[in-house]
Amino acid sequence: MQKSLKILMPNDVTRSTEPFAMSVYGVLQIIYRSDLGVTNIPLDLVAYHLGYKLPLEHRTKSKIIDALECLDELGYIKKSDEQYLVDTSNIYTTSGYELCSVEIFRKLMDRPDLLKHYLTIKRGLIDGKCKYSIPYFAKIEETSTRTINRRNKELEDMRLIIVYQDGYKDGRSNNVYTLYSEEQAEKKRANYSDLNRSVSARYNAFVKNPGKYSPLQKKTLRQEVEQYNERNPARIKDMSVFD
Repeated sequence: MQKSLKILMPNDVTRSTEPFAMSVYGVLQIIYRSDLGVTNIPLDLVAYHLGYKLPLEHRTKSKIIDALECLDELGYIKKSDEQYLVDTSNIYTTSGYELCSVEIFRKLMDRPDLLKHYLTIKRGLIDGKCKYSIPYFAKIEETSTRTINRRNKELEDMRLIIVYQDGYKDGRSNNVYTLYSEEQAEKKRANYSDLNRSVSARYNAFVKNPGKYSPLQKKTLRQEVEQYNERNPARIKDMSVFD
């Protein structure tokens, strides 16, 4: 039976303080499968599959070695000189592992920050949806909310995920994440069409009678209109009405 062409990423590797270890571990799996099961893998072969030109610059070599040493400490490989013995018992294990296709891994392997974010979204999927908040992503990925928003946009631009909003609860919108598909993309377009109409109606009502709105309602609507303007750069609404 043909074995699955998936990259299996252990949870402790995705949560490691050495993010590049994810990229290196995925490449070790690709080498193991493509080179007739070779398990003693030289450093230069790892670098080649990562897309680096040989001979390696000192900085690049140190970066790869740091990642390999991290994997050694976690018990997934054993180092001997500049050869690395892969523990093949882990290669096809599925329990407690994050999965992604080889195609997606190759797109993200030179951006371990995006790979980590993608796998975090996958880990949070319940019935095909991840509802982690931006602050929660920032906490577990140890970064800022601004960086999470940037990573969301990059993954969306690469057509790997779709981020949409599930409506309004207590005056706030909530992000929902799904993996990209044409069907989900169409749902997002429909969702944002309804959302745009809702924001426009409430914006127009505010312009006519701003005195009816409490400070919290005004702040919430302002945030929603800012998001509207980001989604609709050709139909920017005047933010000065909130000043």
